[in-house]
Amino acid sequence: MTLLQPMLDGALAAAELLSLLFVSPAAAAEPTTPDAPAAFERPVQLHRLSTSVDIRLLGSLADVRVAQAVRNVSSTTADLAPQLPVVDEHVDGLRVVHGTHAIDLLPGGGGDDLPIAGHARLSEDERIADALSLAPGAHAVIETITAQPLLRSGRSCRVMLPVRVEADAPRAMLVDEDDGSFLLIVPHRAAPCGTLVLRPAYGEPETLQLGAIDTRHAILVPLPGRAHLDQLAEGEVELELADDRGTWWTTLVAERIVERPALQTRNAE
Repeated sequence: MTLLQPMLDGALAAAELLSLLFVSPAAAAEPTTPDAPAAFERPVQLHRLSTSVDIRLLGSLADVRVAQAVRNVSSTTADLAPQLPVVDEHVDGLRVVHGTHAIDLLPGGGGDDLPIAGHARLSEDERIADALSLAPGAHAVIETITAQPLLRSGRSCRVMLPVRVEADAPRAMLVDEDDGSFLLIVPHRAAPCGTLVLRPAYGEPETLQLGAIDTRHAILVPLPGRAHLDQLAEGEVELELADDRGTWWTTLVAERIVERPALQTRNAE
C-alpha cells in the first residue's frame, strides 16, 4: 500500500464528517418546551362581614358561640364549604343559617327548616347542599358552638372558644346577663405574660395579672354590678402582652352588648 492511499481514505472520512455537520438527520425533531401554566385568577366570592363571640353563663359552665357572617358579593352561586372552620373534640355544634334554612352540620345535630307555608321538607343531603349554596347578594351566618367549664384564675376566668378568632386587634365587650355582669376579652395574639388594667370613669383603676395568653381562650372578668359596668363603659380597658420580643400595649373601648351576636341562629332554633 502506498502512502497516497491512507491520505485519500482520511480525506474521504473528513468530508463525510463535514457533511454531517450541515445536514440534519431525517428523524431529528425540535426539542419541545412545555408551555408555562397560565395564571388563573379567581374572583372573590365571599366577603366576611363580621366575626362575633357570644358567651352565656350557665353556672360553672359557659355556652360559647362564634358566629361568622359572610356575604356573596359575586354574580354566581358561592359554596360555603371552604369557609367552614376546622372542628375538633371541643366543638359541640356547627351550624349554618341563611335565608329560610338553619341546619346543623355535625353528626347528631337536628337542624330544621324554618316553618314556611308550602315549603317541602328536603332530604338530609339536599338540605345540607342547599344550606351550603349561597345565592348572589345573599348573606349567611356560620356558627360554631361549644359548652365549656369556666377556668378560674384569681379575679378572672377563662373559657375555651370552639375555634380561634382571627382578628387584627383584641376585643373587649361588656355583657349584662341575669346571672351577673362581666367583661369579656378576646385576645388577638398569644403571649407568655398578660396584664389587664380596668379604668372606670370614676374610681380607682384595677390591675389584673392574667399569666399566659392563648388565642383559643376568652377572658372573663366578673363585675360587681351594673353600676360598675356603666362606669367601665365610659372608661377604658388596657391590655398589655409581653414576650421575649417586647411588650404590646393596647387601649380598648369596651363595647356594650345590647343584642346578641348570634341572634339570627337563636331565632332559627
